[in-house]
Amino acid sequence: MKYFYGLTAALAAPAAFSQIVINEIDSDTPSSDTAEFVELYNAGSEAVALTGHALVFFNGSNDLEYQTVDLGAASIAAGDFLVIGNAAVPNVDIVIPDGSIQNGPDGVGLYNGATAAAYIAETETAPLGGADLVDALVYGASDPDATGLLTALGETTQYDESANSLHTVESIQRNPDGSETFETKEPTPGETNFTLPKLTLTLDPSSVSEGDGEGVIFGEIIVPEPVVGDLVITIGISDVTELDGPTTVTIVDGDDFVAFELDAVDDMDIDGLQTVVVTASASGYQDGTVDVFVADDDLELPEIVINEMQVKAGGDDPQFVELYNNQGTAVDLAGWSVKAYGSDTGDTVNFGNLLGSFTIPSGSPVLLAPGEFYLAGDSVFESIYGITPDLQVEPGFGLFDITMILFDADDNAVFTVFSQDDDATNQANNAGAPTVADITINDGFNSPAGYYLDSDGGTTASLIEFAPQPASSATPGQTNGVFIDRLRIELDTTFFSEADGAGVATATVTRVNNSTDPLTVTLSSADPTEVVFQSATLSFAAGEEELTVMLDAVDDADEDGLQEVTLTATAAGYADGTAKVTVADDETTVGISEILITQYYEGTSNNKHIEISNVGASDITLDGWSLTRWSNASTENWKTATGGAGAVFDLSGITVGSGQSVVVSHSSAVVPAGISSVLTDSNLNFNGDDSVVLYNGALNPANIVDAVSFTDDGVEGGNISFVRQTLDIGWNTDPLSNVTDFPSVWASVELEVVDAAGSTDTNYLGFFSVTEPSDYTVAISDCSYSAGQFVINFTASGSSDIYVSTDLTTWGEATNGAGVASGTYTDTAPPAGKAFYLIQEAGTPAPE
Repeated sequence: MKYFYGLTAALAAPAAFSQIVINEIDSDTPSSDTAEFVELYNAGSEAVALTGHALVFFNGSNDLEYQTVDLGAASIAAGDFLVIGNAAVPNVDIVIPDGSIQNGPDGVGLYNGATAAAYIAETETAPLGGADLVDALVYGASDPDATGLLTALGETTQYDESANSLHTVESIQRNPDGSETFETKEPTPGETNFTLPKLTLTLDPSSVSEGDGEGVIFGEIIVPEPVVGDLVITIGISDVTELDGPTTVTIVDGDDFVAFELDAVDDMDIDGLQTVVVTASASGYQDGTVDVFVADDDLELPEIVINEMQVKAGGDDPQFVELYNNQGTAVDLAGWSVKAYGSDTGDTVNFGNLLGSFTIPSGSPVLLAPGEFYLAGDSVFESIYGITPDLQVEPGFGLFDITMILFDADDNAVFTVFSQDDDATNQANNAGAPTVADITINDGFNSPAGYYLDSDGGTTASLIEFAPQPASSATPGQTNGVFIDRLRIELDTTFFSEADGAGVATATVTRVNNSTDPLTVTLSSADPTEVVFQSATLSFAAGEEELTVMLDAVDDADEDGLQEVTLTATAAGYADGTAKVTVADDETTVGISEILITQYYEGTSNNKHIEISNVGASDITLDGWSLTRWSNASTENWKTATGGAGAVFDLSGITVGSGQSVVVSHSSAVVPAGISSVLTDSNLNFNGDDSVVLYNGALNPANIVDAVSFTDDGVEGGNISFVRQTLDIGWNTDPLSNVTDFPSVWASVELEVVDAAGSTDTNYLGFFSVTEPSDYTVAISDCSYSAGQFVINFTASGSSDIYVSTDLTTWGEATNGAGVASGTYTDTAPPAGKAFYLIQEAGTPAPE
């Protein structure tokens, strides 16, 4: 950095002007740039009046001035700062308009004398450099160098505000103040940029048992630069009844680190998991701290423990909890419960909240004999592991960093599992319960998906891996630590039409835990009229772990809708591997009647129309028939009043001949050629993200004849029509988040989509028609969101399952959403942002 000052100023005060420097600049700030500033610093020993000074901002693209700030009325005391910035900047002294400092590559110069006067007067007769330039700085945010500006201002370095990829929240600043060293870090307008160097403390491992003894933890302290002279560092341990070690360590002259060891202290108290804070401190440095988790080894385990568990790692992964009786008498588990609480303090939405739970039904004894297991698992668990649990539940645990607590029938906490990675934000949360026998699960890197006690009812545990499923180390319902030889089937697709024929999918069969010897595996399909393996057996060579085989779809002549088929791999000495596929029918008759919606165009008003066609052999008069619109937008419901955004159109009196069509259109629409009769209405105002429903009689599930749903993804600009194309695409379930009057299952039919230009595209549509009506009905009375929880009040004619989605495409069971009865349902852990809820009859498959 070069400092310049004018001849006149130098003669009057030879040291006054070189001591003022541009100390910090923040040009790129969040949102609309209301936090920009330049900070000047007086590095000298006396105050400086800035009469005759100007701060000049330059555009790096053309080397021209774009803004000048006259500093004439300001002064800076020795060791003090002057801040020129937006009104919202802390400690601002001179206010400039928001958004007035360009982001770069640009520059700023501090001038005195004639050059400053020229810029203030906007004559700009002086060069960018020269004797009147007091200080200058050229900057950018990952921009090419402004070479012309660098040369003109006599600078050699363009400083990067994006050095840490945080250009909107960091500034360029000298550290220490007034020095030649620049850093990019958090802005400090009007305050010192200097921060003490930090002692970096690492401890490995950071989770131990108190019985692990001496030297169990290796510690290291690192400083940024080698020390001059010996540096004595004080080691603080918050609880010496759990950890012990040296009170001081020394980094010797010329070194930048020191290593040491900590000992676990084995006390006689039953105190569960303890958190010990270890601190390194030294004069002239910021402290380094690490939390160490010390597990008790004096556990007196209760009769019943959570022996094994697995939480949901993904959409199709299983959840289960295995309880074990490790004492000498039978225990009645009726009314016992398991609850999981969020344990990541960094997750402000979920920390401390109840994530999921289940209760063993009360009312009759559920006796668990000594040495026996009680298994609760979800529907996915049963299909993955091939085991029918004692209790099928959908607990919805969801997260990995959790505290899982077992409560007895009197709601006393009995046993706790703290499942977490080694993130310092994780904290056991016993929900106010007293300390109980506690197992801590920590893999030091990834959050564990689950765990098992190394021996049934033991005091140490190991991890169950994330994927694939079934997990090789999981032994639900069986002795822990004795790993089961398993077969696993993984499919590259699980949904297809029976018309897709040979080679529709690839199945990968894997031997889990044992691939030593040759093995013959038998493959079978539960329904060979829908899908079969191309080979009935697979032959594994010694050491071979996986083989692939193709699946064939079988095209039968039955009209049977969607069929779920279980595929099984079996071999002597191995637990079966299973997978499920869904096969769609290609003989399905679309619609309940021969009247179908065959075209839907929602373009401009003079083209809006809906075509209804008679595909039957006889003429049909539509007396009592109606057509209405339902908005798919989450803020709207059924439109049953004429006019406005939607309308009900009475089709009575209109006869549709066999093979003929009628059109409901806007009154100014151009009638398509070849239409035998037309109903026009100026209220027709169907728009994107709508559903159109055709029904005969009152609007209820039993009377719905056909329906079409349109989702506008913006690709076609909204002017898209639906034309029925083929009827052989198969079937799928389609979620409708706030439709309470429809049956829950809809048939999906491929359509041709025609945009305003007449081109076709089959990717941007959603069409469905009704299958058989269900006896199940549900109605929502109200819903609300407060304090991180979403509440729905509803009534239903039977048990309900509640699903949640953020995109109306991928659906998962909501928290405790299985088998919910009428009344108030609370989702204690709703997804962040937009969410859609679907209530449907219990046992109905989730939308796919």
